[in-house]
Amino acid sequence: MKRFLIVILLIGLISSCRKDSSEIEQNRIYQEYDVVFNNQTGNTEVSATFREDDASGKILRLTGGAKVYFNEQQISGKSNFYETYAGFVSPVKIEFVDSDGKKYTNYSFGINYVDVSPLENFISGTNNYFSWGGSAVGENESVTFYARNSEGTSNDQRVSQQGASAINLISTFFDNFQNQFFTYWLKRKRISYLGDFAIVGGRFSVYYRSQDRVEELF
Repeated sequence: MKRFLIVILLIGLISSCRKDSSEIEQNRIYQEYDVVFNNQTGNTEVSATFREDDASGKILRLTGGAKVYFNEQQISGKSNFYETYAGFVSPVKIEFVDSDGKKYTNYSFGINYVDVSPLENFISGTNNYFSWGGSAVGENESVTFYARNSEGTSNDQRVSQQGASAINLISTFFDNFQNQFFTYWLKRKRISYLGDFAIVGGRFSVYYRSQDRVEELF
């Protein structure tokens, strides 16, 4: 009985965080799009989420005939739309049709690659600059260094200064990775805002995720 009540409460909580898109004025639908060029898997990952008013608004279930298309293919679902394509697909065309029949079309083009390098001249307990393979940080871009050990402990650090070509890893960054193997990778992100497409606009983010590299620190 307790388990049944917990399930009901969870369903109620999830439902309260979502709303039908047909319940609001259609120009209040905030569009969120993500395209990831994943060099670890060799795939392109595309996702779309719709919210009420802004990035912190309730997630919307597309109702009343609203639809979303990736590269001319309608994507099934209600509130979270996701598709994986083999290889690197560019451009990616995302179309959203609201309940009033108005269509919003956005394109994602490629993003500069970023590649991991060996951890050279690493000195424990001090700040270390990590340089990557690929171009410097561009306009509206950032590059993030991620690390994770076999126990699931993780850490990350980001640089968003335009023109930067290295990340300053603070002295405590590797405190949980000493004397063990760990995996690290990089992710470049470029973000665009869709203020011209609806009153509340939206966000379109494109990522390049590098391959993993494994190191051991002593």
